[in-house]
Amino acid sequence: MTKRASHGRKSSADHPGRASSKNGARIHSRRPRLIRNYRTELDAAVQRFVDLYDFAPIAYVSFNRSGRIEEANLAATELLGPPRDLLVGRPFAVYTANLDLFLKHLVRCRTSLGRVETKLQLKPVKGEPIPAQLISAPITSAMRNGAGLYQTAIINLSERKAAEEALRQEEAKLARELEDLKQLQRISSQLIEQHDSDAIYAQIVDAAIALLHADMGSLQTFLPETAELLFLASRGFDPSAAKAWKRVSVRTGAVCAEALRRGERVIVHDVRQSDFLKNRKMLEIFRRCHVRAVQSTPLISRDGQLVGMLSNHWREPHRPSVRELRLLDVLGRQAADLLERAHAETALRESEARMRATVEQATAGVTRYDPSGRITFANRTFCRMLGYTESELVGKSFAELTHPGHVKENIRRFAQMIRNGKPYEIEKRYVCKDGSILWVDVSASAVRGPDGETQSAVSVIVDVTARKRAEAALRRSKQLLELRVRARTLALRRTNRQLENEIERRKGLEGEILTISDREQQRLGQELHDGLCQHLTAVAFMARSIALRLKQHRVIDAADIEKIAELVNNAAVDTRSLSRGLHRIDVDAASLVTALYDLAKREIWRTPCRVDLHPSFRIEDDMVAAHLYRIAREAVINANKHARAQHIVIRLEKSPKAMVLRVIDDGIGFPNQLNPGKGLGCHIMKYRAQLIGGNLEIDFPQKRGTRVSCYFPLQGARSSKSQNGTEPADATPKDSSDPIRGKLIL
Repeated sequence: MTKRASHGRKSSADHPGRASSKNGARIHSRRPRLIRNYRTELDAAVQRFVDLYDFAPIAYVSFNRSGRIEEANLAATELLGPPRDLLVGRPFAVYTANLDLFLKHLVRCRTSLGRVETKLQLKPVKGEPIPAQLISAPITSAMRNGAGLYQTAIINLSERKAAEEALRQEEAKLARELEDLKQLQRISSQLIEQHDSDAIYAQIVDAAIALLHADMGSLQTFLPETAELLFLASRGFDPSAAKAWKRVSVRTGAVCAEALRRGERVIVHDVRQSDFLKNRKMLEIFRRCHVRAVQSTPLISRDGQLVGMLSNHWREPHRPSVRELRLLDVLGRQAADLLERAHAETALRESEARMRATVEQATAGVTRYDPSGRITFANRTFCRMLGYTESELVGKSFAELTHPGHVKENIRRFAQMIRNGKPYEIEKRYVCKDGSILWVDVSASAVRGPDGETQSAVSVIVDVTARKRAEAALRRSKQLLELRVRARTLALRRTNRQLENEIERRKGLEGEILTISDREQQRLGQELHDGLCQHLTAVAFMARSIALRLKQHRVIDAADIEKIAELVNNAAVDTRSLSRGLHRIDVDAASLVTALYDLAKREIWRTPCRVDLHPSFRIEDDMVAAHLYRIAREAVINANKHARAQHIVIRLEKSPKAMVLRVIDDGIGFPNQLNPGKGLGCHIMKYRAQLIGGNLEIDFPQKRGTRVSCYFPLQGARSSKSQNGTEPADATPKDSSDPIRGKLIL
C-alpha cells in the first residue's frame, strides 16, 4: 500500500495541474498558475528562436505564393539594402537581376513539396549585382492570410566566384609555365645532342629570343685577359649595324658593364628615358641598331666567375615578366656551362704543349693512347722501363705489351673509360723487350675534345716490381705464420678438450666414489641389521630368560644354553662372511667358483641370483680369478641396485677364442640419457679386465635387461704379461647366439 501511495504522488508531480486527495478525487486548484509558467517559458523560447533567426550569418527571407516578402532577417537587409520595415511587403523580384529565373523558381516552389534551389544575380539597392543561390522550402505551419510561406536562404556566391576565377587564372598560369618548361626541355635536349659549337650558340640565342619575345639577341663570351666580350652568335641585327657589336669592352666605365662584372642582371625598359646608360658610345650603338629596350644576363660559371653574357633587345620599350626572366635564368645556366667547357678545352689545348715538355722529364712513365688503345706518345722513362725506343712503341697497342694474364681486364677497363670518360687505376705486368716481367701501377684518364667525345687517353706508369717482391715475401711469411698459429691453436684446443674431459671425468669419479661409499655403508648397515643384530638380539633375549630362571631358582634347560651357543656361532659366521665379502683376499683359481656361489647366495640381494657354470670353463691363474671375482661382484651389485630385475645370472663359459664371465639380468637396462661407460664402477671393471689381458663389453638384449661380459684370452690365465699391466690384444669373440640391440665396448 505504501508503494502505491508514493507512486501516486509521483504521478501527480509529473503532471502539473493534477493532484489526488486521500479518497482518490482529483484536485485542480493549481492549474492556472502552471499554465502561466508554460506560457512564460514558451514566450522565452520563441524569443530565442527569433533572435537566432534575426542574427543568423546567412540571409533568410520568407515570401508568399505571389513572391512578396513577408519576413527577413538582418543579414538579408544588409545584403539587399533597404531596412526591414521597407523590405517586408515588397516583391522579391525587385531585387533580382534575372526575373525569369526567379519566376521559374517561384513556380517550382508552388508545385514542389521539397527544397528548391536556383542560382541567379541579385540586384541590391546599392552596389554591383551579386551572384547568389536561393534555397527555398515550404513552411506549412506558418500561414499568412490563409496561404503558406516559402522560407528562403540566400547564399552569397561572390567569394566562391572570386575563388573559382583565381583558380582558373592559376591553372592558366601553371599551364603556361608547364609549356615553357617543355620548351626548355626541348631546347636542352637539342643542346645535348648537338656537337657543333656554332650551332649550339645559335640555338641558345634563338631560345632566349623565343622565351622573351624579343626582336634581337646575342651571346658573348668574356675574355679575362683583355676584359672584353667577344660575340659568339647574334640574331636580328642589320648587317651594317652588327659590326658595332663585335667588341664591347667592360672597361668603358659604363654602369651596365660594372653590373655585369658583379654578376647582376641589367634591364633597361626604355633606353631614351633611362639614366642607367650614360656611355655615349653605347647609346650611339643602340641608336644605330634601333634598340629601345635591353636585358642582359651575365653567365656565371660554377666557381662564380664571369664567362659570358646573354642579351635580348627590343625595338620598342618592353618590360620582361618575372616568369620570363626565371626561364631565362635556367637557359643562362646551361649557356654558362657550355662556355665554361669551351674555355676549359681551349686552355687544355694550349697547355698540352707545355705538358709534353714536362712529362718528358718525369720520373714515372707517361703514355698517350688513341681511342683504339694504340700508343701515340711515350716519354723517355717509359721507353727505358720496357727497353724500347719511342719509334718502336708508337703504333703498338697496350695489349701487345701487357702480360696475357691482364689483357682481358685491361681492355675492359680501357673501353669503359673511353665510353664514360671516368679514369681508372690498375696493377698489371708488362712484358719487356728482353722477355722479363715488370710489375707497374697504371693510372689512366680520358682526354675529351671540344665536342665532348674522348679523343685520347693518358696513362701514368709507376714501376712497383720491388714492392711486389716485398709483398710476396711478406705474404709467404704471413702464410707460414698463419699455419704455425693454426697448428698451435689446434694443439691448444685439443689439449683444452683433453683437460676438460679429464676434469669432467674426475668430477664424475668423485661423485661415483661418494655414491659407492654411501652404497657400501648402506649395505653394511643392512647386513649388520638383518644378520648379526638379529642373532645378537636373540642371544640377549635367551640369556635374559636364563638369568631370570637362575634368579628364581628354577631349573635351566641345557637346550637353551646350546641354542645361545648356536646363535653366537651363527653371528660369528655371518661376521666372518661379511668381512670376507668386504675384502676377500683368499679368492684364487681353485676357490673362484665357490666364492661366486657364496656371492650368489648372500641374503642381502633383493633379486634372486644364481651361478651357471659350464664344464668347459677352466682357469689356472690366481690373479685372474681374483679380478674376475671383483668384476662379477661389482656387476651383481649394480644389477641388484639399478636393474629392477627378477633374476640375476652369473655365467662362466668358454667361447671359441676366450673365456667369458657374464653377469646377465632381465631388468630395465640402461636409460637412453645414461651412459654406462662414464660410471666409476664401469671404469673399475674395465681396468680390471685390462689387467688380465681381457676386454669388457656391456650390451643390451633385444627383449630387456643388461649383459656385462668380460672376455680374456685362453692363454691369458697363464700369461705373465697380463700381470705387469701390458695392454692386451683384442680377443672379443663374435657370439651370434645372443642377439643384441646395442653394444658398448670398454
